Amino acid sequence: LDSDFKITNTSLTGFDIKGKIRTGSLIGCNFGGTVSNCSAIGNVSGSDQVGGLVGFNYDYCTITNCSAIVNVSGSSAVGGFVGRNDGKVSYCHVTCNVSGEDEVGGLVGNNVDATVSNCYATGNVSGSGEVGGLIGSNFVGTISNSYYNIDKQLINNEKHLTMFGIYDIQYKDWASNNFTLN
Repeated sequence: LDSDFKITNTSLTGFDIKGKIRTGSLIGCNFGGTVSNCSAIGNVSGSDQVGGLVGFNYDYCTITNCSAIVNVSGSSAVGGFVGRNDGKVSYCHVTCNVSGEDEVGGLVGNNVDATVSNCYATGNVSGSGEVGGLIGSNFVGTISNSYYNIDKQLINNEKHLTMFGIYDIQYKDWASNNFTLN
């Protein structure tokens, strides 16, 4: 997308998208646009920067009030929602199964000097390098009021504490004050 584009109120279902670099169900590379009130249900696979909704969210780009129920696979920078985020993601959630090698996260695979706020991820995540229930790799990014449930989400087929994980009782309390969980 160019900087003047906006995508709003869009839903995609039943897709099986296969790509290589910067692959997402809605957008491969968001280069300056705004995405809001969108949802996706399906499968996405690729190699690098692969996301359930957006493959690569560039600087100054915004994704807000979106959701996804997806299976995502790739090699690096693989996220249930966004593969690589250099922009802003807020009020988003994903139910996913994500697999990759390095920088694999339930919500974002690789968060680079970017912002994630008021988000959550549910589902299973697996990888061999940097792997997280919410964020796989966070390089000077700001994460606020965003979590995953350690007791419900499996990482490499086991319960693991990674960045931004909280236990079930804390998660339920946090979620009830912030979201209507699906």
